[in-house]
Amino acid sequence: MLTSQMAALGALAAALLSGCAKGSDGSDDFTNAATDPTTSETGTTDTAGTMDTAETADTADTTSGEETAETVDTNATTDTTDTDPPPTPDFGADTGVFTPITADCEAATETEGAVWFQPEAGLLIDLTSVFTAGSWDTPVRYTVSDPGTLAFCPGTWHVALTLEADVLLQGEDAATTTLSGAQQALVIDVTPGLRVSLIDLTVADGSPDADRDYLGGAIHAESAILSIRRSIFPDNTSSQGGAIYLDGGLLDISGAVFRDNSASLTGGAIYARGEAQVVIDDSSFTGNAALHYDGYGGGLGGALYIEGELWLTSSDFHDNYADLWGAGLTLVYGEGTVYDSTFTDNVPDGLYIAEASASASGLTVSGNGRGILLRVDAALTLLDSEVTDNLAQGIYAYDRCSLEMSGVTVSRNGDGGLSGGGLYSSGQALTITDSLFEDNYGEYGGAAPSRDGVAPRWRGSPSPTTSRNIGAAAGSTSRARERWRSSTVTSATTRRSTPTSETRAPPPPGARGDRHL
Repeated sequence: MLTSQMAALGALAAALLSGCAKGSDGSDDFTNAATDPTTSETGTTDTAGTMDTAETADTADTTSGEETAETVDTNATTDTTDTDPPPTPDFGADTGVFTPITADCEAATETEGAVWFQPEAGLLIDLTSVFTAGSWDTPVRYTVSDPGTLAFCPGTWHVALTLEADVLLQGEDAATTTLSGAQQALVIDVTPGLRVSLIDLTVADGSPDADRDYLGGAIHAESAILSIRRSIFPDNTSSQGGAIYLDGGLLDISGAVFRDNSASLTGGAIYARGEAQVVIDDSSFTGNAALHYDGYGGGLGGALYIEGELWLTSSDFHDNYADLWGAGLTLVYGEGTVYDSTFTDNVPDGLYIAEASASASGLTVSGNGRGILLRVDAALTLLDSEVTDNLAQGIYAYDRCSLEMSGVTVSRNGDGGLSGGGLYSSGQALTITDSLFEDNYGEYGGAAPSRDGVAPRWRGSPSPTTSRNIGAAAGSTSRARERWRSSTVTSATTRRSTPTSETRAPPPPGARGDRHL
């Protein structure tokens, strides 16, 4: 459960979501609802600011669980009710105060757009001339030292912002309003301890310098509360946290797109550490990369690297890359809840969990190098999910891990070149119920092998089913004596109950030299 440090976010997020929307008359006016000035002073609590993710409760699909139960035992009765989503974090209410801005962007200027700042106390300030001076060659360096709202009309604004007060950064539409670091500057540098919100902006081409130790391309923040809504982060780079670097504090994201960001070491899109708390809903991560493992560190978290607490719902991770592990999500030294999300075509794996615990349900993990990797005291509870068509293994667990699975379909994983196409375990604690292992292909133990004398505990009613898995001893719990030979593959495939054209022979020697797998 997310801790009480999250109490400062809720009403801020609620006020920004409801008040920073376009005018009720459908105009392009910038508006945000005025709040009670006493709120920020007294720190009163208002749990009505809960992030609107309850609608995800209706998205859970029980098809996989029902098919599994039918396959295992047609006489068994199973609970086919929808999987309940995890509880939404309980946000409290210290809203901060931002004076409304009303601006007609079309009338402001015919060419360059416009920028306004409305301080918490004082008159509206026109900053258009300041920001139009920026260019790709020379971004404008500007410091916001008073709390308030900084609003940008459509255009590409080449900037390097330093925020020294609580600020709302607001665009008219992320598709038309861009803050760019021109590949030479950190776009938004947040002073520690602040509350900062972004809405309807694209933040692109950020690249920090040595002043921030090359951490965070679009945003660098420490012990801050960051709220991001309907925003896009493309083509940002850094050493850690290609788009966002957060050391402590809270990051709350909804409706965001992260694409083609990169870190030379760790966290291609987002790097969060220092017991950070991260909430992500309805967002997508595509083409992000953690580029380099140097033998000592780096190469983790192609899209997300989280040290702390994670609450992730209704999000997609596709075609991300990590030089070591965790191309989609890396979760370490903390705990997480992952619900109703997809991890597809990530290399080398979709999810990597180490020295952390997580519960996950409603996942689709497909087409990755490896589906899920658990290491070093990791604990995962996986419910009502599909782990399919991953090249190496569906799930790989070793080094004192625990795994509980129920209602999970594990199928068509493995290329025959590695052990346990569906599930490989090295002496771990496994509890598997009401799940289906089918058409997996491993060097040995196509379905779910385990070594070191610890076998999976197939519990519950109905128990798991394994069928048409290929391995030296499909579903074996003993160490294989030899690798597959091409001469044995033919005889093995003839034992499949329904031979198909999908049968795959082991790759030639040297073909699976990728150290990640």
